[in-house]
Amino acid sequence: MLLKLSNPRKEHFQHWTTREILLQYCDKSRITIKDLENLASDGKVKLATHEQELEAVLSQDKKKYNVGNFETINRINGAKSEELVVLPSEYRFTAQDSRKAIAYKYSSLLPLNKFMGENNPASKVLEAGIRKLHSDRDNYVNRDIIGWSWFGQDKLLRVVPIMSSLKGLELRAVQNLAWYKHEFTEFAKEGKMFRDDLTLSLSLEDERKIKRWERYVRHLESPRREGHNLQYYVNLIDLNHGDIIQQETPFERERVMNFRTPSRSNTFAKYHFKMCNIPLESNVDKTNNSSVGKITVWDMYGKCYCLDKNYRSDRRGNAEEYYFCPHEVASLMGLKARLEEHGKGPRVNSLPFLIPTKSMIDFVDKLRYRTIMLDDDTETGKVKMRALNDTEIGMLAMKKLIAEPYEKNVIAEFDTFRKTKYDPLLDLVKFR
Repeated sequence: MLLKLSNPRKEHFQHWTTREILLQYCDKSRITIKDLENLASDGKVKLATHEQELEAVLSQDKKKYNVGNFETINRINGAKSEELVVLPSEYRFTAQDSRKAIAYKYSSLLPLNKFMGENNPASKVLEAGIRKLHSDRDNYVNRDIIGWSWFGQDKLLRVVPIMSSLKGLELRAVQNLAWYKHEFTEFAKEGKMFRDDLTLSLSLEDERKIKRWERYVRHLESPRREGHNLQYYVNLIDLNHGDIIQQETPFERERVMNFRTPSRSNTFAKYHFKMCNIPLESNVDKTNNSSVGKITVWDMYGKCYCLDKNYRSDRRGNAEEYYFCPHEVASLMGLKARLEEHGKGPRVNSLPFLIPTKSMIDFVDKLRYRTIMLDDDTETGKVKMRALNDTEIGMLAMKKLIAEPYEKNVIAEFDTFRKTKYDPLLDLVKFR
């Protein structure tokens, strides 16, 4: 996601409009199809079709151009920074279509149950499912897949759209910036005191705090691709203390934990919700992958009541289903990282959410900020330009997973990134 440092907090998570996207290429008060044709003549348009003739796509005559999903992914990947990506209407996936796909069509979801073995961690199950999509890519690439799902022991469906997974990680990355901005100074005072006062008898926890403080300092001093170190951008960005995700339950427990997360769209709104059946596992006996009371990662669910979740879930009749929203993903990923950082006690060893590589992050950002679709205007009958919605972006992201090897686009565990010394949080949020 792109964060403009001059923007107020309320605009950080807003979808870009068609006009905002086009203004990067054509600075006019009113931008028309004719302007798009001029951009194409100047070589500033990358068509996601086999033929690179804008006139053919504008005609809406499908006999004049061909669309292939593998070719589309290649063209989006290859689009240069000065090129506007243009998609034909074949990639239209309206809000109503999205609702039907998530709520009624099981074929729109990758079923993970078939990849579950005894004690297989969630990350490996999800990896196996995605590798299956790629190995059988000719059969899957033309399907409109938007995420993955599984049934828990209660026989109820859990659904994770890929965009919930990605937006949850973005929300967590932003909360990390908010923590640096509003709480790090106080934390640093304590860490520095423990390090410098040689008269203190330090506990193991105190020594961990010193190491955390030193690591955070290195992180803030690390250079960003934009040109300055992270501290520079933390100082400039508009974030408030409420953007820090809070664990409201004072201790970790499996059955129910309460969290508070910021709203992405409303600066002052907060979501208070519970997460149930959290798969806490012992850090002492790592050979035992089953959790207390037989709770597994596949039984967890959340009770967030955000509009995104209310809009998409519970559409299959009377049977309840659990739809993981970005707030729940961010809270669970944050809990997992926090327990690992403490180094003792229970842990959440694996979660069925994806961590994108730079290739996937850049791909999604191109679709958000540098792509338009040529769609039919039902009122005028003419062609109109519009930005993509989240489901269309997620559908294309899943096609990228199908078309390309697993390692190029996603990893399900941060440990893999630690080995390569790459932090995906550096690319999840880009400053401008």
